[in-house]
Amino acid sequence: MSETLASLFRSQAPERWERSISRFILFHSFILRVGRWTSEEDAALLESVAKYGKRWYEVARALPGRTDDQCAKRYKDAVDPSIRWCNFLSLLAC
Repeated sequence: MSETLASLFRSQAPERWERSISRFILFHSFILRVGRWTSEEDAALLESVAKYGKRWYEVARALPGRTDDQCAKRYKDAVDPSIRWCNFLSLLAC
């Protein structure tokens, strides 16, 4: 069982590299950004999603330094306008 899991993880790392990071580096000549998103990035993300839909690779090309996975996660977790975000303290009022 542990051998199967180890081989699974070994096969996922190159796939992740090929699917997201290497593609990103090929088209962008700058350093990947990590950490907090700025309000300007959030605005650019919303604008790009309005333009390209949920084609995350295209969206990421409009956001220097962010990968398609980062853009998708940020949109789904923080800025999707279809999700009603509530203050934790007023959760019962939502």
